[in-house]
Amino acid sequence: MRGARGGGGWAERRAGARQVSANSVYGFTGAQVGKLPCLEISSSVTSFGREMIELTKSKVEEQYTVANGAMHDAVVVYGDTDSVMIKFGITEADAPADEENKERWMLEKSMNLALEASSPPHASAHVRTS
Repeated sequence: MRGARGGGGWAERRAGARQVSANSVYGFTGAQVGKLPCLEISSSVTSFGREMIELTKSKVEEQYTVANGAMHDAVVVYGDTDSVMIKFGITEADAPADEENKERWMLEKSMNLALEASSPPHASAHVRTS
């Protein structure tokens, strides 16, 4: 995450701070032998994380659809503590006919979609296909 390394915008830094805080609370309270063992708190952190992954999944799969202007319907194939992996469905057949390096084009297109999907909600009101 760029925010955790000092770059990025305010929203990224804030998200990084939240992640560090959640990880610390989870680690501190989830340890059976420690200064503050409390499984209720660590379970709450885990539960909230699951909710965030489900929310992210639903938002991505609702926004990145053919009906909304995307090339393919996106599918979240994996979600974990601090990441979600999305299949945007980009293939060589989607590349412009005159594109010489179709693999590079597919990678760049997928990376751009991933960056767009990871932006704060207010940053992209609709799917951009360029």
